[in-house]
Amino acid sequence: MIFNAEPLNLFIFVLSSLAAWRLTLALCFEEGPFGSLLFLRKVLYRIKLNKLIDCPHCTGFWISLIVVLAVYRIQSYSVLLVLAVSGAVSLLHKLTQVDSEQEIEEIE
Repeated sequence: MIFNAEPLNLFIFVLSSLAAWRLTLALCFEEGPFGSLLFLRKVLYRIKLNKLIDCPHCTGFWISLIVVLAVYRIQSYSVLLVLAVSGAVSLLHKLTQVDSEQEIEEIE
C-alpha cells in the first residue's frame, strides 16, 4: 500500500476509480509513449494472454485490483473495494464510449 487511505474517504475512492479508468483505457486502446503499450499488447497476444486486454471491463478489474492494493490498507472489505472501483471503471467506460455507428453517421 502506498497511501494507506481510509476506505470511507469518497475523494480517494473517486481518485482511485479515475486512475484505474485512465490506466485501463491506456492499456486497452492507446499506443503509449514510444509505442510501449502497443508493444506490451503485442507481447500479450504472442504469449496467448490477449484476453487480459481485449475486454476493457476485464482489464479494468485487474487494474482496479492493483490500484486498491496500492492505495488502501488490506482489510476484510478489500474485495468490495476492488469490485466497487471496477464497477466505477466499467460505468465510466460505458458513459464515455463512442458508438462507432453513431460516429460514422456524424461524419457523413
